[in-house]
Amino acid sequence: MTGGNWSVTGGRVMHRQPDARGALVLQAEPGVAKHVVRTLDRGSFVVRVARNLEEAEVILVGWHPDLAVVDMDHDDSGALLLRLGASNSLQCRSGTPILGLTHRGGLQARLHAFTLGVDDILAVPFAPEELLARAIVVSRAPPSADADTLTRAARGPDEPAEPLTRRPRHPRPGGRLAGTLASGRRAGRPRRTSQPRAHDAPS
Repeated sequence: MTGGNWSVTGGRVMHRQPDARGALVLQAEPGVAKHVVRTLDRGSFVVRVARNLEEAEVILVGWHPDLAVVDMDHDDSGALLLRLGASNSLQCRSGTPILGLTHRGGLQARLHAFTLGVDDILAVPFAPEELLARAIVVSRAPPSADADTLTRAARGPDEPAEPLTRRPRHPRPGGRLAGTLASGRRAGRPRRTSQPRAHDAPS
């Protein structure tokens, strides 16, 4: 339960920092969930825990988290990622930054999580300091999509976007500039005139 600048978690009243971020945790194991909440709820995040997709849907009504910590071994993990707008496309970013947790620390499990749109993955068990550090990095706000919308609105719908500024290319030795300089040197030289030879002299 949250309200004002404070939050209540497990019966403990904790003062929340003004820039605190909301974190949704999908975790069915009570021990792991408690460990995650204890780590994130140190004044940096306001944490809400869901044991399944149904509980997560209820939490997400009227509330958008700044971070989702998702148990990738959970049966509802894939559905929740879709609900949060997870994406691994280069053209668009995920709707919510996502940190995955897994008991499977192998390479294939991590790669599979990335293909589903997870921004980072951490193996369980984990060090609390590493979880908090990764959560902070993942939840850093990306450039706002509204900025691009405002730019297009100010530019006008029919006005083309400004071209990218290209870095000037440096001429290579022996390239066009070298040939131009060589031509200039040849042009500046006095032309040699053939001197009459002795047997060509007029008699």
